[in-house]
Amino acid sequence: LAPLDPDGILEPEWTNARGAIARFSRGTIEIRLLDIQECPAADLAILQFIVEILKHLVDESLAPRPLQKNQRVADLETLFLGAVQHAEQSVIADRRYLAALGLPRVRAAAARDVLHALLDRVAPENASWRPAIEFILRHGTLARRLLKSAGRRPAHAKLFDTYSRLADALHHGTLFEP
Repeated sequence: LAPLDPDGILEPEWTNARGAIARFSRGTIEIRLLDIQECPAADLAILQFIVEILKHLVDESLAPRPLQKNQRVADLETLFLGAVQHAEQSVIADRRYLAALGLPRVRAAAARDVLHALLDRVAPENASWRPAIEFILRHGTLARRLLKSAGRRPAHAKLFDTYSRLADALHHGTLFEP
């Protein structure tokens, strides 16, 4: 953000604020609405996936509550910051955290793979929202898909094309394909 914000007004934690936000400096978690995705179907699928994961955590079908509570704040902060920086490509190697998600045999995995394992555990095969989550896990976050479509240093015409296709995805209620 620095090149676009010479006065240093924007803070990374503000520009990446969505979902359950860990505020380690205050010892709290803020719950916020998710970023809007490319279409309502994606928004609702992500919301339903989160709800299903939370239900399974609460009913302890993924792991017993003591195991879930056995997390160190510093470790959670590391996981959070890794996810902010690398999204679905962030590597999760915290065995305690993985066990709390019902994955005690996993030593390390990309966040995408952890989410896919959770999807298999919490989502019925016929869940209407499942294909959208599978698409996102297969193709990456919307930001990553936009970068893939536009390229690292896109010309104006390429940006126009990419965002025109993004607008079409919103108009038609479909997920954005790079």
